[in-house]
Amino acid sequence: MDDFQVIRITNKEAVPIIRNGHYSRIMPAGTTDTFGLIHERKLKGVCLFGTGANNHNISLGRFKMLELTRLVVEEGLPKNSASFLVSNSLKLLPKPRVIVSYADINHGHVGYIYQATNWLYTGIGAKIKNTFLNGKLVHRKTLWEIFGTSNPDKINTLHKDYHFEFKESKGKHRYFYLLGSKKDKKEMRTLLEEKWGIYPYPKGDTTRHEPRGSIQPKNKNFFQQKMEKTIGDKKKEKRIPCSTKRTRKQNHS
Repeated sequence: MDDFQVIRITNKEAVPIIRNGHYSRIMPAGTTDTFGLIHERKLKGVCLFGTGANNHNISLGRFKMLELTRLVVEEGLPKNSASFLVSNSLKLLPKPRVIVSYADINHGHVGYIYQATNWLYTGIGAKIKNTFLNGKLVHRKTLWEIFGTSNPDKINTLHKDYHFEFKESKGKHRYFYLLGSKKDKKEMRTLLEEKWGIYPYPKGDTTRHEPRGSIQPKNKNFFQQKMEKTIGDKKKEKRIPCSTKRTRKQNHS
């Protein structure tokens, strides 16, 4: 992987890849740290961290938590490209931190990428009831954005054309990665063991979700885009607005 590198990128730069390459097609709110996999001067994958949708994933004891919320790597790259992206993204995060991520059993995921990068497995998370709107799985956040409420009974009353169904999910495999000093990691591990326990890795078949074509955002190479943006920003900084020029002239006189 000598010709690959992982760098910090902006959320905006990651959006096209998430929309084209992730099965959810959604850029998660609360994203705080975004990293890109660069190969041949092009963006080939992204790894996102943030607060996630689970309000309980804020802290573990005295340690702040982050959730790995999205991971997308382009097809046709070396087999260990995803693990390379994850492991090098983790190195760039602030410390100490407890990192959590989930492998969704409902989408056929086991979490082999986390196993390959030595995360700790703490079992299956809570089995929540999924909401299906006219046969399609929807998140409660989405209901709120569309209808102004996430209460199915209220929506049914106001919108008779919609049909709701509730099915219990299979849950998600929950993994943790610990960042910090040896002392920090020991304390973190003890907290995990007390709260959930640490178990052997699960096994089974996994489902791969194919991207909707190329995940590349544009034809230009990634570094060319970043360079053009940087040059453009510097030119804007150098320009002095007319009002500022007049003010300076008046002050000088």
